[in-house]
Amino acid sequence: FAYSTILLKQTKAAKFVNFVAPGQTLTVTCELQESGGRECTLKGSGTVDGKLAVWKLDVPAVQPLTGDNGQPATVAAVSFDGKKLATAAIVDGKPVIQVRDIPGGVTQTLVGHEGAVSALAFSPDNARIVSGSVDKTARIWTIADSKEVAKFVGHTNTVTAVACSANGQQIASGAADNILTLWNAADGVEIKNFAGHTGAISAACFHPNGQVVSGSV
Repeated sequence: FAYSTILLKQTKAAKFVNFVAPGQTLTVTCELQESGGRECTLKGSGTVDGKLAVWKLDVPAVQPLTGDNGQPATVAAVSFDGKKLATAAIVDGKPVIQVRDIPGGVTQTLVGHEGAVSALAFSPDNARIVSGSVDKTARIWTIADSKEVAKFVGHTNTVTAVACSANGQQIASGAADNILTLWNAADGVEIKNFAGHTGAISAACFHPNGQVVSGSV
């Protein structure tokens, strides 16, 4: 659509926040996460101008973040403790993942994917990031040292959704090949793949009981 409207709503009271400017095209992906039994109030968002912002849902203020993302900021994830933001970016012509403090600037740049980063998720302990890419792989990165520690190979199309289990031992990845795959996080070995969706996987997450939930287009 050439003209779209975005509404951010609170659980207790809905508040209109802003319109998308005419002519803009905006892709928004968001997740509701809880920390310590409370809903997180910080959200990361991306716009076609490549700028990043953090929104606090109970007030209409916007908090710009420093650093150039190098591309439209349409893939982002917020850590479970609300202290870090990960975004897909382009640096020196290469696809990377930039990690920022909230608030603050870029603290880590994760390099290794051979195609644009298309999905991001934090581990529940906030120490690792799971990513998916147009290069058909999913990967795990440790934030402290910016290292790739696992690579998951098997999808035949863009990895479009990733998730990490509560205990950090399993990774789920969904792709445009319509397949959802469960992996062992420690060694990258495939545990099981699930065929049944007739469209690209658009979302994946772990239920608290350990089951994997997925959605598709």
